[in-house]
Amino acid sequence: PQDCNLVFKLMDADVKQAVASRFPLRRVTSFLSYTSLPDMHFALDPGVVVSEQADADCLPIFDAQGHPTATVQKQFANGEAINFVLKRAGQPISACFTYRNYEPVWEIGGVWSDPQARRSGFARRVVSSALVTLARQNRIPRYQVHEANLPSIHLAEALRLTRFVTLEHFLYESPTSS
Repeated sequence: PQDCNLVFKLMDADVKQAVASRFPLRRVTSFLSYTSLPDMHFALDPGVVVSEQADADCLPIFDAQGHPTATVQKQFANGEAINFVLKRAGQPISACFTYRNYEPVWEIGGVWSDPQARRSGFARRVVSSALVTLARQNRIPRYQVHEANLPSIHLAEALRLTRFVTLEHFLYESPTSS
């Protein structure tokens, strides 16, 4: 329909061209998706606590990033999430969690480091631990990053993750929509 506003999430140049031939599009943003190759090896950091239970100290952190607490708790309750946290003096200094996205694909999300502890390698330690844990469970990791999140993109590249898709978001604003 051309009488309403639409969002197109496109990753293929030919599809983008076909859509653009029918709709005047305005690019809004994009997300980069990374994964690890099967022959890659990561270290399980002994300082990172790995748990199939949600860490109560991490829930507000994940919630602030757009992972609602109720949703995260449900993923853990269903056995579809794993928590990774590095603490100092009993408080999180870096954390992430993984959750089942689709079949064997598990998303690495909620990557966070305390602002006072950034650029110290802590996020690398929790994400590396997540990658090795998923590999041991024969799960496929997906690490999705907003195009403007340069520290997270640099982390993915430092871990030598492979970018496999860029998902661009385009907006069509209908002239007849109010």
